[in-house]
Amino acid sequence: SSSQAGGQSGSPVVRQPPPKKQREEPIIDVDALEKPYPFPRCFGSRDFMEKRPPMLADVERAVILDMGPAARQQELARDAAAVIRLLEIALVLNDEQGSSIRDLEKLKGRNEQLEAEVLKLE
Repeated sequence: SSSQAGGQSGSPVVRQPPPKKQREEPIIDVDALEKPYPFPRCFGSRDFMEKRPPMLADVERAVILDMGPAARQQELARDAAAVIRLLEIALVLNDEQGSSIRDLEKLKGRNEQLEAEVLKLE
């Protein structure tokens, strides 16, 4: 046999790892959504926004940057008004919840009075 004992001839073959693929975040076409989508769980994770800062899709960024200053100002005013409306709704519903609880307590008290009157009549 003609093999060399104890050694290898030539240099070892070094293979480059395959190039890594860029991880692409899926683009969600919100116009195509028919079902509601979940909001992030911010109540269960109070530091959600600190750990995961919001990011804008490149397409959305391009649309915003393509707007002129007047159009951008108008969109910002509309969006700010929408946020204020949401806050108003939240305040009203929160107050309504408290009002409903107070009303329920009053009705329970009235119910107890009526039950006492029924017992007297029997």
